[in-house]
Amino acid sequence: MRPLPFTGLLTAAALLAAPILTAPVAHAVPSETTSPTEYASGSTNAEAAPSSPGAPDDPEHLPGEAGYGDLVPADLTVPAGSPGADPEATPGPDGRVPHVCAGRKLLHHAHVDAAYVTRVDDTFTVTVVDGRKVVKDPNSVCVRLAPDARTSDSQEVSRMVVPSGGLFNFIGKPGDIVWRAPQEQIDNWRPVWAGIGAFDTAHEVAQPEGILLDEVKLSIANSSGPGAVEVWRTVGTNSLSRGLSSDPSLAPLSLQVGSHGHWNWTFSKAGVYRLDMVASYTSTLTQRAVNSLPSTITWLVGSDAEVGLPEGTTTSLTPIGTTTEQVKEKMIASGELSAEETPAEPEPPFTQAEARKQIEALFGSTAKAPASPSSPSHYVYKGTFKDDVRAGVPIKRVTLEVNANDKPIPGEPILEIPDSLKQTTADGDRWVLPTSGEHGSLGFDFTQMPADLRSGPAVYSVDTFDGPKGGRYIAGTVTDGAMNVTLDTTRDPNRGFTVDAAAVPLAHVFTKPGVYTVGFNIETRDKDGNFSYKSRSAHFVVGDAAISALRAITAENNGEAPSPSPNPANPDADAPPSGGVQPDNPSIPDPANPSTPSRPGDSAIHIITEGHMDQAMSLKDGKAEVFVDDTADPRHPVHRASGTFAYAVPDSTHAKIPAGAKGYSELAAAAPEGVWSLPETQLEGIPWVGFSTQRVDYSQLSSKGVEVAMRNFTGPGRLVTGVSSLFEGFTPRLDSTKPDMVLHYLFGSHDHQAFYFTKPGRYSTDFVYTAHLADGSTIEKTLHAIFLVGDDAIKRGAEPNPSPEPNPSPAPNPEPGDTLPIDELVAKLNAESHRNWTNPNNGAQRPVQPTPAPGTSPSTGSASTGSPSASASAPASPIENPTAAAASLAEGAGQTGTPVTGGSTVSGSLLSSNSATGAESTTSDSDASDASSADESQSSGVEGLDFADSSQSGESTTRALTKPATPVSALLNPERGSASYGSGSNWWQWILVGIAGSGLVGAGAWALLLRKRVNGRARRVR
Repeated sequence: MRPLPFTGLLTAAALLAAPILTAPVAHAVPSETTSPTEYASGSTNAEAAPSSPGAPDDPEHLPGEAGYGDLVPADLTVPAGSPGADPEATPGPDGRVPHVCAGRKLLHHAHVDAAYVTRVDDTFTVTVVDGRKVVKDPNSVCVRLAPDARTSDSQEVSRMVVPSGGLFNFIGKPGDIVWRAPQEQIDNWRPVWAGIGAFDTAHEVAQPEGILLDEVKLSIANSSGPGAVEVWRTVGTNSLSRGLSSDPSLAPLSLQVGSHGHWNWTFSKAGVYRLDMVASYTSTLTQRAVNSLPSTITWLVGSDAEVGLPEGTTTSLTPIGTTTEQVKEKMIASGELSAEETPAEPEPPFTQAEARKQIEALFGSTAKAPASPSSPSHYVYKGTFKDDVRAGVPIKRVTLEVNANDKPIPGEPILEIPDSLKQTTADGDRWVLPTSGEHGSLGFDFTQMPADLRSGPAVYSVDTFDGPKGGRYIAGTVTDGAMNVTLDTTRDPNRGFTVDAAAVPLAHVFTKPGVYTVGFNIETRDKDGNFSYKSRSAHFVVGDAAISALRAITAENNGEAPSPSPNPANPDADAPPSGGVQPDNPSIPDPANPSTPSRPGDSAIHIITEGHMDQAMSLKDGKAEVFVDDTADPRHPVHRASGTFAYAVPDSTHAKIPAGAKGYSELAAAAPEGVWSLPETQLEGIPWVGFSTQRVDYSQLSSKGVEVAMRNFTGPGRLVTGVSSLFEGFTPRLDSTKPDMVLHYLFGSHDHQAFYFTKPGRYSTDFVYTAHLADGSTIEKTLHAIFLVGDDAIKRGAEPNPSPEPNPSPAPNPEPGDTLPIDELVAKLNAESHRNWTNPNNGAQRPVQPTPAPGTSPSTGSASTGSPSASASAPASPIENPTAAAASLAEGAGQTGTPVTGGSTVSGSLLSSNSATGAESTTSDSDASDASSADESQSSGVEGLDFADSSQSGESTTRALTKPATPVSALLNPERGSASYGSGSNWWQWILVGIAGSGLVGAGAWALLLRKRVNGRARRVR
């Protein structure tokens, strides 16, 4: 046999080692002509946003203008141990050390992203955005929060008083004064307008690939400073979301790739704060968490003297006329702030009468309530694919079938969770429905959605949620007695996923007694990247009082007197349950086959259901254009021309305006039953609409800049846009009844406002942009926009001549006495209409069913979704990165962590731990019944619970959710965090490395041997 040459052996050994020793390199590809989520036929009205080259000194990021700031002298020193002293510096003979910000730029009176997830020199990291310029080295800047005031009235805006009411208790006690960088824009970014972003399309040359579900996590891994740090945002007047905290118990903040938003940053004391930011994502290729190395972001909070700067270093500050201490005195005098907090009254017992009231509020009337189940059932939400065509292109569309005891049902599952399943924890009572047992179960089954038909994971989520006041719904998988939380109605995003074609059995936890209605959604992309989804709701009746109340209502609706002592039923495992919609009643809609279109956006005009939308004007060399900059898919931004799009405003956004809400009195009078809204801040599953003049060359304009007005308005109600402030309330900016209102943009601006609609239906208007040129002339451009308000309007689509609208149904009736926040009542738009609008159960007569007593129902004996056979049938291969020819992030771009599921990939959670290695988001999500609590956002809600099946006996093996492991050190190129391995437990990687090394050594030895033989033969020949 002819021996291999030396080069062949070396090549073979190198190929063996290559999969371990190399990592993908990030690179960009030109923008495609249309987005993969573009559903408009022909795509003639939407074109890809033009690609731009990177900055000369930063090819990964777009050029951008830096914001305002001051430069700290490079030779500034302070006494060691004093405010501002560099803690890592060695004191000189005079006992002084460099100031921590010596030679750095102070970022203030400007737009700043104080935490920005991106890549720098191909490394996954966290840095800062200065104005519109990405800062490659965060150690070159310091964020400055200095004493500052509004120019209009000289009121201080750099500090705030902690209000009464308990919502802000995580910041401090009511009446405490803390430093605040506000989320709202004040006087062109005073004192500093600090945001958070991740791969924002305004900054990135190319979007990254290889990030599972396009989701990254961000957290403060460590902080040093004199006080506590909290990052949060208010939404409406009665809701807030927590994002980051110096408290390590707060779970990381979840961010979507391409996102950006502004938050309140509060500091309990003045001084120097050094925040070590850590980001993470889960690799689509390996299903492992990849962590960045910590990036230290430095804040200087307080006066120059309080942060060790010479007086006058921080410039362009407005003198304070009204201090925050004076504001506090006014709040006390007006009764807005109580000098002494009133202790909370104990919660009254939840009686059958209270349960009946809650059921009436939830469903509109007792006649519309679902029927109690005749027996427990094991429900499975089964996802499958069906062949379909979208815009002439064959696709695999998601379908959803609900099975009860292995038989499909047309209605909605309903489960009873009696008080016998109640457990008491340090956080209060919890009702726990295990993954299987005598009281029924509910889980998901994706075994009919194999990985080779998908280009992404199968995702399950909660779209809509209604329940008792203060109620929280939590669900997750259970392993060895510990819950891996995947669904939580106080978190956003509220979802879990599975990469393999697997069954996902779930345990369910409820924090309050009452009836819960949960809208479940499943979604994925087929192998060609086409997105589709399907939704079905379920009802959970929690606690004996609620069970008894609903059984009594069911008997009344059936024309029977309720039985005080119902006899246990003789269950029939083959019979579908009696709860929800009755299959033999054709007058009741069948949620399994809704009449809604398969997906908003299949009509000729593109219907925008979610994502970042900037209604933009561009002006360069005298040429002006207006369009919608659609970055819902940040990898494929699309410019949508005037009149080619419509915004969907679903019924889930409807809410009453709280009584006494500042600035809302006129709007509340116009819509006493509530308004539909698009939010001022970005929320998942809803369009986020703004205005942008950042593409306008202002050097061509006069001091008047650009104006935007609303003209030619038509619609069934009134449209009002505006912005809200924590303490100033709502300020209208545009109003369809006041055509003289105009927006003024004196420089390149990016402005998001809330949009409020007083009635459902189809609205259309022209946004007229007027650019005032330096020579006194003007250029006027019109952007025609359509808003489809309410589920019925969305279903009818955006036809030029829509059919006459029926009389609108009465507005959803919230729980009496519980007014709702305005903006953050938005769940992702789903295939079903909002519960209070469709009324799937019209109260028709139901067959009489024997009803068991609460907590005494025997098991049907049917297998649950956690059966071994279901899991065993799942293919083991992970889904590969579907887009190799794009900017890529992989394990070589950051530190690797543990697999998301801790082993073989069966199912995973985006809300599974408390670390940056793949953890839960903490942004709260208020629902239509105010059934969420900001105070609970620090707790997983499941500590100390027993998730064993109710039929099991013996000592519980429950344990609390595990704490995160700290990010592992990089093994290769540690200064860039390019780790290729996770932990020492991956022994097989080290064996392969050994094999590769042995192969290289063997190849060299073989080559030397061959060379000696050849030389020996040559000598013999001579």
